[in-house]
Amino acid sequence: RIAEYADRHGLGLHTHLVETLYQRQYAERLHGQTPARRLYEIGSLGSKVSLAHGVWLTREDMALLAETGTAVCHNPSSNLRLHSGIALVLEMLGQGVPVALGTDSTAINDDDDMFQEMGLAFALHRPPGLQERSITAHQLLHMATLGGARATTFGDSIGSLEPGRQADMVLVDWDRISRPYLDPDVDPLEALVTRARSRDVQAVMVAGRIVYQEGVYPGIDHKAIVQEIEEGL
Repeated sequence: RIAEYADRHGLGLHTHLVETLYQRQYAERLHGQTPARRLYEIGSLGSKVSLAHGVWLTREDMALLAETGTAVCHNPSSNLRLHSGIALVLEMLGQGVPVALGTDSTAINDDDDMFQEMGLAFALHRPPGLQERSITAHQLLHMATLGGARATTFGDSIGSLEPGRQADMVLVDWDRISRPYLDPDVDPLEALVTRARSRDVQAVMVAGRIVYQEGVYPGIDHKAIVQEIEEGL
């Protein structure tokens, strides 16, 4: 019924799926099929559907997601912290599954730092062996930008810098990232993914409006909000 309502009103649909092995085993005992196969058969997969985690997807599940254009939101820090496992992101990308990058919630990645999440994913998806294919900085940046835009169903208006899309930008201090030394042959995107952190962000623009600059949030009393949160706990 949720899928039918979302389709009727042109809405996106998001749910968590096989974050743990127990979830997959439960569904297999209940329905005799994986959760992804179950969703496929009842019409709950598609280009406006996103699934968080997908740690225990089978390769057959991934083929269904690729066929239907269903996105997976990869949350590496959450999956490690909660003993859930490591999602087969390279396999998903290889099969053509749209993949985005997330933190699961602000409480899971304590620093609420998407740059940190990219760095963790970059280190995590590097299979042993010099000949094995590893995830690239380009793939990770795509997951964090265009991949995220696709997963949130706003892929036509955000996620990249080009005419017709909203002017969303994050400016980082390259001097901070490249110090004290960075070999000239290092891919700048690799340096960004592995070295940058939220503290290196100089400014953030959303739809052409500055929402953060040099530690200041224009129009928002950040210190007062933090103080209110602390006093309320």
